[in-house]
Amino acid sequence: MKKIIPGLILISLLALVVVPMVVNAVGETMVTSCTIRTTDVTLLTECAGVPSPAPYDTWAICCIMDRIYMITNWIFLLLMALAIIFVLYGGFLIIAAGGSEERVLKGRSYIMWALVGFAVAILAKALPKIAYYFVK
Repeated sequence: MKKIIPGLILISLLALVVVPMVVNAVGETMVTSCTIRTTDVTLLTECAGVPSPAPYDTWAICCIMDRIYMITNWIFLLLMALAIIFVLYGGFLIIAAGGSEERVLKGRSYIMWALVGFAVAILAKALPKIAYYFVK
């Protein structure tokens, strides 16, 4: 598990560098409108009556928040699914341990990291509201 965390951090940092370059290379033309796909954006008072597709120059913050909501919803679903799988697998290891203390500790470790995954998933749902607070 100790080798996975630095790898994930490295991949995340690489994505932070590569994704903006790819987006910049692909988006050579000016974006003039965006399609509001999430209903969570309507929680923002100024985005309540935004037409879809929305003119980007007028509703840029709504378009950005729409993308953030979409990304964090996918991250939330993925992390919740993984956390549930790891809780089930950890429980299976504990039940099937057959008196082996090592397998019980391994099962508990899986469950503990699954709970960390639950916490990260909840943070993914809170991230758009935090980002909006700083952008506003």
